[in-house]
Amino acid sequence: MKKLRIAQIAPFWFDVPPKNYGGTERIVSYITEELVKRGHEVTLFATETSVTKAKLVSPIKSSLLKTIEYYCDPNFNAVNSYVNYEVFKRAEEFDIIHSHANYFSFPFCDFVKTPTIHTLHNQLPRNRETENELMKKFCHLNFISISDEFRTHFDHLNYITTVYHGLDRKYFPFNKIGGDYLFWIGRASKNKGEDDAIETAKITGKKLLLGASIRKDTEEYFEKVIKPNLNDKIKLISNVTFEETHKYYGSSKAFIFPVKWKEPFGLIMIESMACGSPVIAYSRGSVQEIVKDGETGFLVNPSNEEKTGDWIIKKTGIEGLKEAVEKIYSMPQGEYLKMRQACRSRVEQLFTVEKMVDNYEKVYYEILNKK
Repeated sequence: MKKLRIAQIAPFWFDVPPKNYGGTERIVSYITEELVKRGHEVTLFATETSVTKAKLVSPIKSSLLKTIEYYCDPNFNAVNSYVNYEVFKRAEEFDIIHSHANYFSFPFCDFVKTPTIHTLHNQLPRNRETENELMKKFCHLNFISISDEFRTHFDHLNYITTVYHGLDRKYFPFNKIGGDYLFWIGRASKNKGEDDAIETAKITGKKLLLGASIRKDTEEYFEKVIKPNLNDKIKLISNVTFEETHKYYGSSKAFIFPVKWKEPFGLIMIESMACGSPVIAYSRGSVQEIVKDGETGFLVNPSNEEKTGDWIIKKTGIEGLKEAVEKIYSMPQGEYLKMRQACRSRVEQLFTVEKMVDNYEKVYYEILNKK
């Protein structure tokens, strides 16, 4: 196969790879480095302090990014619009452009000959009419969904295929035994379900470690919802580095993920499973595509009114989480260790960097062959 000249466009805020939180930037890094490893000529458009073996292009100085406080900040919009302008101005230098920048890339695509694919990492459209209209205007572009369920949010986009996220297994060694605590990690947010994780830990009396990433726009939520519940059994682990996460995943009894929104993918679930820790989660969004009920964890219907399947755990909501936690803690050791092995096996089968990039390469060549 001909080696390609590929542009990768990262969201312009966090580094690639991110120092701590930043699921999209982590995936962009995985894709970029694997493509370079396979001999492609890759140009990564990302912050100037990003680390990559590709050619790094940073149209904006990092000092300007300090003004950005959150994703809806006008400064974020301005920076990312300009970065995409710089990318598409150079479009003829590339065989294909792969954007992870959502609608910041859309308006440029019809003005260049170089084909572009768009991996949608976030749930679009949301409940804002402007975004809905924008998606309708550009529904003919080449879109990649990161789960099949993701497509239900906007089903008439031109989806080329679904490509599941993958991870680099060397960062997530398998722990075949596990430990005694529940673990939750993610951005402190009402969408991520740490409040229900806390309530479940209280009811069951289990130890819970919270690896919460706190941004300026979530400080108030953290102070009101999480901080008052911290004690000797429910502990906050501050500033968990990426390199440390596998220790917490691997040494946990289970990863608890009572997600409150339709999670487009949920990288933390495959990170947990890679380390052998089964996942207990509300069956929202992509969760049931990632977690195999009864084999790599347990799915729980969020409520009696919101049932997405006939799962092993029959109770719903927090009562269902409680039942799932107690089921895992009461498992015979042999059965539990078998579940941990099944977690690792599922990741190796479906959610590796190699599998992910195999699928993206296939998309690149299919689109180029249609030109």
